[in-house]
Formats: sequence, structure tokens, C-alpha cells
Amino acid sequence: GSNVHCGDLLFSGHTAVITLSVCAVWDYGPIVHRWFRPVSGFLMVCTWFTILLSRSHYTDDIVVAFYFAVTLWILTPHDPHHGAPALWQLLIQNPYHVYRKIQEATAERDARRAARQARGADAV
Repeated sequence: GSNVHCGDLLFSGHTAVITLSVCAVWDYGPIVHRWFRPVSGFLMVCTWFTILLSRSHYTDDIVVAFYFAVTLWILTPHDPHHGAPALWQLLIQNPYHVYRKIQEATAERDARRAARQARGADAV
């Protein structure tokens, strides 16, 4: 028949992904909008209950996935004010500015590459 039962699926990948997403929103969300934290936290808990109600995972699958995801987030270095995540925030707030920065960097790289090639051609 079509018996629905919990499988031996330690740990829940869905829980890990949603928890990592909430960790990112928790750190970077307030830069964009103040409601990101409470809404994402609520949705995460709703997702856990939905996973439990689907009867595909045991409670320990979800607890282990949560622990794994939060530990991974804490051990991974990141800073909302430096590096790529700051660029992502800028992209959300002003995509044209980011597009111009990328175009400028690409033009500078191409100019350096052309200058190196010209020096190489002069040496031959």
C-alpha cells in the first residue's frame, strides 16, 4: 500500500537550507528592511512544522540539521559590512551603481590585459 512513514534521513537538508537562509537574513536583512528578521524566523519555524507534518523526517533530523546549519554559519567568517555580502546589499538597494562598478572593473582589467599583450608584442 501507500504507507506514509518517517525515513532514516538524518539530517533534513530542507531544514539546513532554510536555517542557513534565515542566518543570512538575520545578519544582513536589517540593512534592507527591519521586518526581515521576525518574518523569516516565523517562516523557518512554520517550515519545521511542515516538514514534521509531512512525516518524512523525525524531530531529531530537524534538530540535528538546525544545529549543523547554525554551527556552519558561526564557523564561516563573514561580515555584513565588508566583502561580497556588502556588495549584495548594495545590489539590492542600487543595482545600477553595482553594474557601473562591475563595468569599470572589467574595463580596467581589459586595459591591463591589452597593455601586457602590447608589451609582449613589442618584445618579439
